[in-house]
Amino acid sequence: MNIEKAMKLAGGVLSVVHVSRHHQDYQDYKQELLILIFNAYNENPEVSLTENKLLFKFLKWRLIDRLRKNTRDQEYVDVSEELPVMVSDEWEQCNLRSMFETYMSTLDKEDVLYQLMKLYLTTPGYLMNDYCKLLNIHRTTARRQFDRIKEEFKVLQYDK
Repeated sequence: MNIEKAMKLAGGVLSVVHVSRHHQDYQDYKQELLILIFNAYNENPEVSLTENKLLFKFLKWRLIDRLRKNTRDQEYVDVSEELPVMVSDEWEQCNLRSMFETYMSTLDKEDVLYQLMKLYLTTPGYLMNDYCKLLNIHRTTARRQFDRIKEEFKVLQYDK
């Protein structure tokens, strides 16, 4: 068995499944594929590593199943539950809340910017598209409004 061909085959399978070298389990997956290639070679020493589509498909689907299993076994941790505990002191110290309230008091309640900011502050963690659906506005409109907020807060920050 040619080790270089086996390494190329394993690398090809990894690239087809979009597992890059930067993936945290890249080396583990590569070793697992090399073991499977070695087992296939032990069963049939005449197996071709370069022109064997069945072996390639077998390795690809084994890797896909492994990726699915790893994704399924991951536990979801909601960071937003721990966030208020970590940030509560900083939130009170930096006085952002009063700054937001002062800014929002200058806006018209019918303004899209006011509605977007109120929704953003009361329900953080949504995607931009979710905010747009809730307010029935276009995504670019929401993005412009957020950019407008950023610019106005930059001005407020430099005025101090």
